[in-house]
Amino acid sequence: MASNLEHLSSYLSDGRTVPGNGSPYTELLDEQIDNNEINLAVLKIHLNTNVDENKIREWEEQKNCELEVSCGEFETKVHSDILSSVSDYFNSRSNFNKQARKCVLSEECVSSEAMCHVIKFAYSGDLEIARDRVQDLLETASYLQVELILDECEKFLINSIDHSTAMSLLPSAIQFNLMNLIATIVMYVSENFDTFVEHNLFCTLLNEEFKFLLMQRNLSVFRKGIPVNNPELHILEAVGKTITANQVKDYPTVLYILYSILFSEIPEDDLSFIYDIYPAFHTIARSTFTNFSVSDLKFKERKFSNSSKLLESSECYIQESHLKKEKSFEEVSAINDRPKRYRYGLQDGNGLP
Repeated sequence: MASNLEHLSSYLSDGRTVPGNGSPYTELLDEQIDNNEINLAVLKIHLNTNVDENKIREWEEQKNCELEVSCGEFETKVHSDILSSVSDYFNSRSNFNKQARKCVLSEECVSSEAMCHVIKFAYSGDLEIARDRVQDLLETASYLQVELILDECEKFLINSIDHSTAMSLLPSAIQFNLMNLIATIVMYVSENFDTFVEHNLFCTLLNEEFKFLLMQRNLSVFRKGIPVNNPELHILEAVGKTITANQVKDYPTVLYILYSILFSEIPEDDLSFIYDIYPAFHTIARSTFTNFSVSDLKFKERKFSNSSKLLESSECYIQESHLKKEKSFEEVSAINDRPKRYRYGLQDGNGLP
């Protein structure tokens, strides 16, 4: 009889759940994750020391397993206590009804393929994460409350952040409350803020997602590893360029987004100039815009806005950054000042020379 591990591997690769050639792992990230760095080996060793070898053998032979788990076409028998050890969902379910012998999971909540991974992970400690399947794995692990898998998925996604993925990863980070991923995206955006603005990358976000990003205290604008003197001015420019490009014209939405800006950090003459450049701001009166005082922010300044601590903060930031291997400090004559007034305006055709 084939072992249950072989059965799961067969299920994961057959045509019922995987399109094309059947392999969900044909397109892994270009930047591969080192298993030692993300501690998959540690998790495997940890689980192997806690799972009795007799139970592993029973599961592989589908003998003496008291709980039948099914999801769509997939079904297998497992030991309730093994799943409960990695899943708070199964732990709560077991405590509520110890006599239950069958668990049917809806495919609206759980991916059958990802369920296979969860069970294999519970018994062997082995976990495979593919770029094109990580969303399903996140949704399943979140529903089943498997914190170990959520952590590994988060590390995997952190290692995949670049210009092309940062904005597409933010919604998932918000949905599953992946705080380390959110923090890393915010820092990556701050490092490459000008690029994100120039290429209209913020335009891909929903208004709620864009506001969430703007409300992060760590959001800033870095150049050559050093935060500019007035990041709030740059951030407001990014808002103007983004909502103008998205043709946002309704008053409530413009206000909703502007509540994420620290207007007190921006000189009034700069506010007046920015108001003229970006048509989306014209949905509100100039006097309202230049004297804006309402805010949803729970902080009075962003983390990297204090110019007297720039070098210290920058060095600490680079040390913490997951991209520190790519950083090199260059000599700069002075701390970057606020942007030239025509910086983004010229690119839109709305600026002044």
